[in-house]
Amino acid sequence: MKNTLFAYILLLSLCAVAPAGGEHVPVFPPDSGAQDNGGRLLSTLVSLLLPESMELRMDEPPDGAGNVRNISVALRGALLTGFRVERIALESSFLELSPPSSWKPGDRSSLAVRGALRTNTEIVLLEEDINAALEPYATEQYRLAVDLKPGGIRLRVNFTAGHLGGGSLATVDAGLEIRRGSQLWLKNPRILVNGDDQTDAVVNELLKIQPFVDFAAFGFPPNLVAASVDENALRLSSRTSPKPVEGLLYRYEALPGVSPPVVPNAVLKYSPELFRNGDIVFVNGKRWRTKIVRLFDKSPRGFAHAGIVRIVDGLPHVVHASPELGKVGMQSMEDFFSFENVDYARVYRFSGDPAVAEAASLRALEYCTREIPFDDRFDTSRTEAMYCTEVIWRAYKAEGIDLARGNWEFARNPIVQGRVLLPYKLSLSPHLEEAFVLE
Repeated sequence: MKNTLFAYILLLSLCAVAPAGGEHVPVFPPDSGAQDNGGRLLSTLVSLLLPESMELRMDEPPDGAGNVRNISVALRGALLTGFRVERIALESSFLELSPPSSWKPGDRSSLAVRGALRTNTEIVLLEEDINAALEPYATEQYRLAVDLKPGGIRLRVNFTAGHLGGGSLATVDAGLEIRRGSQLWLKNPRILVNGDDQTDAVVNELLKIQPFVDFAAFGFPPNLVAASVDENALRLSSRTSPKPVEGLLYRYEALPGVSPPVVPNAVLKYSPELFRNGDIVFVNGKRWRTKIVRLFDKSPRGFAHAGIVRIVDGLPHVVHASPELGKVGMQSMEDFFSFENVDYARVYRFSGDPAVAEAASLRALEYCTREIPFDDRFDTSRTEAMYCTEVIWRAYKAEGIDLARGNWEFARNPIVQGRVLLPYKLSLSPHLEEAFVLE
């Protein structure tokens, strides 16, 4: 799956009812003695999409191989590609899923769609929900906002500080189009900075982050063909509108005021003993950061983020700086992978004296203890704030090793003007060697 916007997975409490066949009240986590496969499917979907309400209809429950003849799903308030989605409706025939015995709440990889004869879909996104998803990515330097308008979309970037000066405004006006049945692309974008047309200079860079949303994250093939926009909502649909299937009904309603148990997000599998102090973890994630980094990164398969390993009580942790943390922080390896929504990772190791790597990890831990702020200007000329690769570079440089030598990129754009150390470029340091890969 190509880059997607922010993904957050959390478990809500659930209850389900099947009429005309008695009541089915699934227990979560699912109990094979209390639920049929329809209830298990509802439980798993709720844990992955976190809807405010959901109706799952089918002519009969999935068989032991995961096959369903006719099924329909209607959700409100689900989390998909990081947005709250107002409505998702889906109807599918002869759907082939992974076997119910493999389904695990919170584990997206456990519920796989292996095939479907046909699928009809409708997805509705509200402007207010899109902007709510962008709000955490506002920084001291810039603010993002989306305006929906008939036939298209406007992205506003207000620069409050930095190289463009306070009060600068960049806008992207574009139409929308569907590609490959699941991807939402900007069509004929026009870029203005303070009213001056920058389209020719910037559009090729902008296209590198396309598609800006990929609904393949839902798992089911959506078969989208049409996108319509008004002042409040974006509607995506297949050629034929989905309809509820007749048969069994499984219903879920979120219970207000109830604090649900949390099912951890599925993360990359790893063996703690493989890591050493000073190792560098390069990751590609599914957050918007990945798309922004790709604006600068010319590598065929780059990295979006990086952190340095510190072993604590026998378990690997990652010291890193990110806009979400707002500072240099430390997380367990499992939390780091989940927090970044990592889809693959590579671990590099210092090829010289292990004592140098040990000292570098301690230096990074010192930055964490001091809670050095995240540098949203990506300016290595100042030491009072740091971005992700800068933490690693400074930690090793303090021990006499320059990992960035010859690997700086020079950028001129509204956010960065000057040299910047990209994660992929850092991985090319002759002082580092790839230790192992996680996917």
